[in-house]
Amino acid sequence: VKNVPKTAREKDKVDAAILKLDECTVNKIGGDYQFIDFGDIDINHHSKKMPMYLSLGFPASMSKYNSYKNELKSRPFSYITMCADDGVYDNLGCDPKVNLVVHYDKMNVMDYSTGEKKTGPDPFGISGSGLWYIPETAILKSSSIEKKLVAIMTEWPIEDKHFWIGTRMDIFTEIIRREFELNIPKSKTININLE
Repeated sequence: VKNVPKTAREKDKVDAAILKLDECTVNKIGGDYQFIDFGDIDINHHSKKMPMYLSLGFPASMSKYNSYKNELKSRPFSYITMCADDGVYDNLGCDPKVNLVVHYDKMNVMDYSTGEKKTGPDPFGISGSGLWYIPETAILKSSSIEKKLVAIMTEWPIEDKHFWIGTRMDIFTEIIRREFELNIPKSKTININLE
C-alpha cells in the first residue's frame, strides 16, 4: 500500500482504500457475495441535475448488536437523490473531477413501503456505500434496472449536512489501472500521480 505525502492531502476530499485480494479470499467471499463487473462501473461520468442517483448503505443507527447472540443485524437504507449545483462544490472544498456531491434531505426521506415521507437516519457509518446512476432509459423500462456505480460515498460534511460527498470511481479505477498495470479504460477526466 502506497501512502501519499500528507502535504499533498491537506485540502482534498479524496477518501480511497484499495485492497488486492488473494485467490483464497476471492473464493471465500465469492461463495457468499457477488462481485460487480467492470462494465457496471461508470468512469468519466457526467453528473445530471435530476433524481437519477441511488445511494444504498448501512447507517450505524440502523444497525444493532445483540451481545447475547453475538450477532450484528443491519437494515439497509436506500435514498434516491440528485447531484448538487456547481457552487456547492466550492463551498464544501470539493473538486467536481474527483468528487460527486449529492443532496441529502434528512427531514424528507421517502419510505417506499408506505409511500410517505419520514425523517431519515444520520448517515454515520454509511461511508463506503455505493452511489449508483440509473439512466433515464432504465427508469422507463419495467424490466430489471440498469445501473452504474459512479462513486463511493465518504462524507456527511459538517459544513452543510444537506449534502453527501462521494469519491468518483475514476479515482479508484485509475489507481488500480496504474498500480496493478491492468488493461482497463483510462479516465479522461483525471490524472493521478502515484509517486
